[in-house]
Amino acid sequence: MLEDARRRTAEAHVSYLLADAATYDFGAAAFDVCISRFGVMFFDDPVGAFANLRRALRPGGRLVAMVWQARAENEWAQVIPATIGGDAEVRDESPFSLGDPDVVRGILGSAGFGDVTFAAVRERLYYGPDVETAYENVLQLREPLALLAELAPADAERARADLRAMLAAHDSGDGVLFDSAAWIVTAE
Repeated sequence: MLEDARRRTAEAHVSYLLADAATYDFGAAAFDVCISRFGVMFFDDPVGAFANLRRALRPGGRLVAMVWQARAENEWAQVIPATIGGDAEVRDESPFSLGDPDVVRGILGSAGFGDVTFAAVRERLYYGPDVETAYENVLQLREPLALLAELAPADAERARADLRAMLAAHDSGDGVLFDSAAWIVTAE
């Protein structure tokens, strides 16, 4: 992925670094802005990770992060696991760990951020141009794979057929689409 990005931006003044944002020493007050798109909700230690990012920002620097709202607000996050079935204990809640604004304010406040704001984003989530592509994309995700792995072979085969049928029902002609809800979180 990094090599592809480097190739695509070879003429630009852009550099890339593979590092753990939660622990990497970016240097103190080195950046004006920190941007994340659906990544920060997976930190093992969110307060520690955000404190590390805060240290890397200059005074007045901004954090801008897009995170999923609660699972209940995201059609895709409800319909896909419900269609597969399986053990509810296997469901992965980490993508929604920053879905509650009060939780996010507490984490960011503890990490040294202030002026935390939320802007709701409701857009259709594109899983692919057709059912087969959407099916392959769903099977790249941790939660559906874990749910399928918990099923007996015959039940897993039924779930796969049900998954294809459900994806077909969401094929808009412009791709396989689901309702989604996210927050754009900003903090200083």
